[in-house]
Amino acid sequence: MARPAVAAQKTEKLTYGKARKLKQLLTKGQKFLKEGNDAEAAKYIVEAWNMNPEDFDLLVATADVMARLGVRAKALEVLERALAIHGPKPDVISVLGNLSIELEMHEVMEKLFRIYVDLRPNDPMGYNNIASALEKQDKYDDAIVFLKDVIPLFPENPALWNTLGSCVAARDGYKDAIPFYSEAYRLAPKSYNILNNISIAFEQSGEYEEALRFGREAVAVSPDIAHAHMGLATSHLALGQLAEGWREYEWRQDPRRKGSLFYTHGLPRWDGGPLDGKYLMVCPEQGLGDEILFALSYPQLIKETAGLAIGCDRRLVGLFERSFPGCRAGAYVDGFHDAYRYRSMPTLQGLNGGEKVPADLYIECGSVPLYRWHTVADLPDYPDGFLVPDPALLNKWRQRLASLGDRPKIGIYWRSGLQAGIRKKQYAPIEAWEPVFKAAPNADFINLQYGDTAAERALVKEKLGVTIHHWDDTDLKGDLEAVSALSKAVDLAIGPASAPGMFSFAVGTPTWWLLPVRPWWCFGNPDRPPFFSKGRLLVGPVDDPWATLMPRLAAELATYLGN
Repeated sequence: MARPAVAAQKTEKLTYGKARKLKQLLTKGQKFLKEGNDAEAAKYIVEAWNMNPEDFDLLVATADVMARLGVRAKALEVLERALAIHGPKPDVISVLGNLSIELEMHEVMEKLFRIYVDLRPNDPMGYNNIASALEKQDKYDDAIVFLKDVIPLFPENPALWNTLGSCVAARDGYKDAIPFYSEAYRLAPKSYNILNNISIAFEQSGEYEEALRFGREAVAVSPDIAHAHMGLATSHLALGQLAEGWREYEWRQDPRRKGSLFYTHGLPRWDGGPLDGKYLMVCPEQGLGDEILFALSYPQLIKETAGLAIGCDRRLVGLFERSFPGCRAGAYVDGFHDAYRYRSMPTLQGLNGGEKVPADLYIECGSVPLYRWHTVADLPDYPDGFLVPDPALLNKWRQRLASLGDRPKIGIYWRSGLQAGIRKKQYAPIEAWEPVFKAAPNADFINLQYGDTAAERALVKEKLGVTIHHWDDTDLKGDLEAVSALSKAVDLAIGPASAPGMFSFAVGTPTWWLLPVRPWWCFGNPDRPPFFSKGRLLVGPVDDPWATLMPRLAAELATYLGN
């Protein structure tokens, strides 16, 4: 949805001088909005609103900029004022409701569209927006009950079935959502949103061939939407179809895609050609786990190039330079201009008075596989890891763990930093680990989970009598040097597909991944990732993974420990 236009409908009632000043204020406000400088934009937009406080468009624009600044209470107050002045007319409610969708003010969205359906009870989209608002507040039961009452009134409306599918997916899992997405598809077989949703549902249920089928249909309907191509990419990769997958994966670079990056170095992009005598800069993108995964390609690039410069998360700089001798690593910095995100690597680009590293070409780290991993056989295998922890830190952690006794040390982690909505289903709650703890009475469990874990560790101690050893002097999120050393010091790491597991495999520690469905980075291998022969994938079943998977893990861990 486009942002509301910043325009004043009532400027003709102002004097010429005031109207001119108002226009100047709005022009300045719009300029700062485009630059991503919301705070500066707010000064001019609010001043313009004060000049004509009953103008509807100015009220909407003011609420918009306040919400961007995080002043949600004030934004709500302004929206309520717009409603009070202009009355509960359907068009007014619709504009304010759509604005609340964009601003992710879901409670406001729900309230506004409840008013809207009172005014227009025959418009199914009003009901659909109420259900969406309930879903976004994690009120899945309420949303599903609401839709089951509404759908009989509009049984041929595909949007309602599609939203019901999304609510069921969030509450019960993607597999249970497929029948509802399928009905939406029957009613609207050319809808990109429905095709994309059903493709995702099949992929997240492990039915990759079906995911490909609907993904291709989504691309055929909307060939310029990057998200559809990205869905195809992960389905191809999960099936081991690397050449097709990496080609589709390039769509993540589409500048129209939310979160796309623009780099400031000004270098020409590498096209996969010979690198003899060339200096290459690899640019960071996506999340920390992806940076580590794609770093698998760096040892080969070092062999091929005259020199390699690696842009990365600031927490990885020392670790990368130690692990890849001869390379230069530099932290990235992001800035915004005209609402676009620009990424620079100051220490590599010679900014701020530093020395610029040699570089002839650049490539995004996620695009190296397009040119080097054409088949699964092309993937390197690093059974002993490829990241080298700091020797002093590694010695420190080995001493700390040894002080606990000579029992095996099992590193565990159980969730991601992003736990909203359906993502929660990808991670077993700590209570589900009970059979695992009981199966290993002769092992020490070591915390590899970043974030605040005090309550979860206390629960395990109180209910099960098991200590998950943790050291408060270590930041498992911010200090990745410590994380890599601790991950190397344990005997085995177990957890879901999140950053701690990427560190444990990268330093060569045997790693068991717990997953409701086979991940795309298994590249068609059902048992382990092809790039780490010491790894294991313990998967599903997707409809009830933890009730089945955790007892299985307990049995296999007992065997591993010789119990």
